[in-house]
Amino acid sequence: MNWVLIITLFSLSSAVTLINNAKFNPDNRDVVLSNITGVNSQFNCICLCFSNSKCLTAMYSAITQRCILYLASLNQCTLTLMTTNAMTSVFTFRNKTLPAPSSVTNTNETVYGIWNTSAGQDSFASSAGTSSGNYVTSEGPINVFDNSFNTKYINFGSCNATFGLYDAECGVNTGLYVSIRRGPSLLQGFVFGTANSFPERDPLVISIEGSNESPSQLTFGSSWSLVYNGSCGLDVDPGRYSWGVLQWIVNNTKWYSSYRILVVSKRSTGEFVQYAEINLLAYYVD
Repeated sequence: MNWVLIITLFSLSSAVTLINNAKFNPDNRDVVLSNITGVNSQFNCICLCFSNSKCLTAMYSAITQRCILYLASLNQCTLTLMTTNAMTSVFTFRNKTLPAPSSVTNTNETVYGIWNTSAGQDSFASSAGTSSGNYVTSEGPINVFDNSFNTKYINFGSCNATFGLYDAECGVNTGLYVSIRRGPSLLQGFVFGTANSFPERDPLVISIEGSNESPSQLTFGSSWSLVYNGSCGLDVDPGRYSWGVLQWIVNNTKWYSSYRILVVSKRSTGEFVQYAEINLLAYYVD
């Protein structure tokens, strides 16, 4: 028999499904938390997973006495059942509560500003200046990950410094993309922070896409997959220098190494769109 259910291991909330003679092949290799040798029993492997706050699944080999811990569930893998006794087993914790996701970006990220770009389409690079497709030199995309409300990112989009004061489309279809230095992550939510002035310049609707392509391919729309499209959490103005409402991304099971964020609409008129901070909250392997 391949399937054995252990109903009350450790506690009622930590019940485990055990699958004998099985191999766990995660969809993303970056979900490995630990690869531990010298583990002399299946039970000890289960204990190691239970004691790791991020571990959802583990695979144990009795032959090599190896225990591999994963930040992944059974629906994020290919599970292979053996027809012979391979002395391997897979077990997964049901209803285990993970710790809160953490901010995935650092202040030293390399961030690329873009404009005239929609989800699924090729990116057009923004540059410093005061014309269409520009951002002010000191107010570029790197500012959104610097942990400071005293800086901001603005983008004129199809407008410029002297045209578009009363245009609600100025700054729409602009944004950024970033390859996260710490590596692939499983995005769970995000929150936007407002800049110093003029709430009419706040973004309202945004899209987030993810990619695992190499940096040279990230300008192509085909490299990106949609993760989220909707409110950025600023529907109600929280005031200046303030965080908006945290937006959770439900049912995301895909790990990505890069993210592209685009403004779909803003609150009202103004010659550009602006925001001070973006905090991406995700699970990642330390």
